Amino acid sequence: MDVLFKNGFVFITFLKVFQKKDLFVRDDTIIFMEDDLSSHTADSIIDCTGKYLIPGLIDIHMHIESSMTTAQEFSKAVVPFGTTTVVADAHEMANVMGLDGLQKYLQYKTILDIFYGIPSSVPSTSPRLETSGSAIGAEEAVALLANKNVVCLGEVMNFKGLTTEGESTIKDLIQAVRKERPFLPLEGHCPHLEGEDLSLFLAAGIDADHTQQDPVGLYEKLSKGMFIEMQKKSLSKENIAVITENNAFDHVAIVTDDVMPNDLLVDHLFANLRLAVAQGWPLFEALYCSTYTGAKRMHFPDRGILAPGKIADIVVLSDLEKLHIEAVYKKGKRYRREDEPHIPSPFGKEYYHTIHCRAAQMSDAIMRNEQVANGKASYHVIEVQPHGTFTRLLTEELPIENHCVAYAKQGLALALLFERHGKNGGVSKAFVKNAMTGMGAIASSWTHDSHNLLVEGTDPESIIVAQQYIREKQGGYVVVEQGKVIAFCPLEIAGIVSEAPLQELAYNIGRVKEAMEKLGYQNDNPLMSFATLTLPVSPAFKLTDKGILNTKEQTFISLEATL
Repeated sequence: MDVLFKNGFVFITFLKVFQKKDLFVRDDTIIFMEDDLSSHTADSIIDCTGKYLIPGLIDIHMHIESSMTTAQEFSKAVVPFGTTTVVADAHEMANVMGLDGLQKYLQYKTILDIFYGIPSSVPSTSPRLETSGSAIGAEEAVALLANKNVVCLGEVMNFKGLTTEGESTIKDLIQAVRKERPFLPLEGHCPHLEGEDLSLFLAAGIDADHTQQDPVGLYEKLSKGMFIEMQKKSLSKENIAVITENNAFDHVAIVTDDVMPNDLLVDHLFANLRLAVAQGWPLFEALYCSTYTGAKRMHFPDRGILAPGKIADIVVLSDLEKLHIEAVYKKGKRYRREDEPHIPSPFGKEYYHTIHCRAAQMSDAIMRNEQVANGKASYHVIEVQPHGTFTRLLTEELPIENHCVAYAKQGLALALLFERHGKNGGVSKAFVKNAMTGMGAIASSWTHDSHNLLVEGTDPESIIVAQQYIREKQGGYVVVEQGKVIAFCPLEIAGIVSEAPLQELAYNIGRVKEAMEKLGYQNDNPLMSFATLTLPVSPAFKLTDKGILNTKEQTFISLEATL
């Protein structure tokens, strides 16, 4: 089918200007781009007078499971917002279900072009530090490389395994990937890495980072040749000034990383583009870094630019100042949600029964100190930061009453992490500050990245109810207030993904978020803040099923500060 786009202002990528052009598309490919193509006969003519045409947006760092939805629902959500290509790192599913889970994801057929990264961090550190449901090593990586839709090595997180340890799984994995595909992009995860540590990371071949940036660290990473993927929390005026003042746009892409399902109803990558512009990113450079630079990074020569020979992924803007999307054309055809292919779920029954931990007991939820009957004792406390997902470690004197730690009187919550993959049945504990102020509990099986069952609470009854509810429902996110469930979002596939339509999923997770805030959980993103308390590669102290971990040193800290 031939389609002629007439009289539109087309974004000329390499010149970073708009020029009035006609585009002639045959099937899924742009054939001509000229001042006037009126002499050509087309099956359809689209009048773009006064409109602006830009390439479809390309998100090269994201996780579909972080939106708790299926690839089918994800495509329906993001394409209308101008995202036409993504590179998904499915390490959430891999941490639960391994290679089989990844291969199930590869079976999805969507109008959105979904490419994949090989999860490099399953688990994100090592079995010594955390327990995941499965593991991805060199053998699994080679198997995945046989798929043409696998285009990069997903974010490498295990710094010590990569640099200072002798033999390690991550080194073997990288070596296997390089042997099969020498020029495959190797993606990284290196928050707060600097100096010689950053150099070692780069020297190992990992030359991209998507984590939260600050101006000093951003400048160092750019100066050392690292490609930067800017997600929402990095789009500050100070960071953008570093990029702008050093004209570093060719070495930066705008990405999303993790987007909550309720946010998907509102926008996707275009929201970050708009935010970048509002924070001082020049508009034409923001368009460039949302389309072309990501395509170049991932070796996509067929997209990210409107030009002859490229895929006709076209976003039509009716207003350049407001960046208002009028229509999206995927491979030359106007996108309609009803055109998405309908396929049966690729997941077998075992994916719906993945919570294999014991039920919580009163002895789990009551913290005793046998050495002190009444008085005080010193404990380590994880303090959650109000912005982002970072934490720090405090030492606090907590009251002891009848040998029980009265942590709630100190404004703290008790966190319990249950190993839920049926490997060892371990349970770890920590006191948490800035988690909640009300009497209740929060529990989830969606906890990055090993997805063990986390519960935080301020009273024992609520802690037990919350943990047992997730166990009974085989996955989800629940909030309990004074022993009663007040919000629940089921995540029935591997305990991390919902099969519900996005509207229903978004409503449920929105109720959970509101209930968390009702209990006093204050954070820019309470859902992600809670779920990353267990992420052992994020600064600075986190809880794995093995204990409280210093994530930089990868050493454990005792709960009692006197030990």
